[in-house]
Amino acid sequence: MLDIDTIDLDKAEDRRALCDALRMILARLDNAPKPVMPASSPLGAGGAVFGHIPTVWPLLGGEGLEAVSAGMFESAEFRERFVPGSLARVYAAGSIGLQTLSKQLCLPLRKLGVTENHDVRKRIDELSRDGYGSLVRGPSGFMKEDGFNTFIAAQLSCMKQATRSAPITIEPRAIAVRLPVGVTIETFEARLHQALESVSLASWATTDEGRSHMAKLRLDPTIAQRYTDYRFGGTSRISLAKELYIFRPTRDTDRLVAAIEHLILQLVGMVG
Repeated sequence: MLDIDTIDLDKAEDRRALCDALRMILARLDNAPKPVMPASSPLGAGGAVFGHIPTVWPLLGGEGLEAVSAGMFESAEFRERFVPGSLARVYAAGSIGLQTLSKQLCLPLRKLGVTENHDVRKRIDELSRDGYGSLVRGPSGFMKEDGFNTFIAAQLSCMKQATRSAPITIEPRAIAVRLPVGVTIETFEARLHQALESVSLASWATTDEGRSHMAKLRLDPTIAQRYTDYRFGGTSRISLAKELYIFRPTRDTDRLVAAIEHLILQLVGMVG
């Protein structure tokens, strides 16, 4: 049994053991039925309040996102335009701190990102060391919340495979994407985050729907604006955590794959 009192996060083996334990917890929470909160409950009171709020969550990629036909990737035009380049991996990650925030906001939240690492755990470890999204603005400045040093990669569940002949492979904890030659990992990541804008926590919280949701919970919308303190020797840079998304690994991965497929076609100039 894992002894939380003796765990040392500076040791890779201890972080791995903690990640395995957290993975089991997050998987159970993902599949657990969500309780309905009585109308008389003090919504938003305390950090662990969790219940059902009648909010329609935004759709990843927007309502117009459609599956790509296999003919697009098997066409002579695609074969002519697409020259294989770098390999990127898209991942979804969760942490104890992000799970707590999910309960507060009554929203399924994950950190989505891109890495060139063959093993996504290397990038996940960096998120934990940086405490990604752990800072929030308070009355007297930034406050750091606990649990954002425990990130683990989420298992991705698809109802169907990627479109036939698409340069995409769905792995248990990542989506491997072969990019067109000349497209950098940084360019792909920036374009992917643009495609995911509809489910960005920071952006959605500023919409009418997001503000209404926060009002129902009696929460200050600034709780959704998260920050990370990046340390560089004796200096630091506090940046907005833009990669937190309303995303369910067990239900939304198919739409994520479709968004990536559309992006590949855009990068080779086959669609606008």
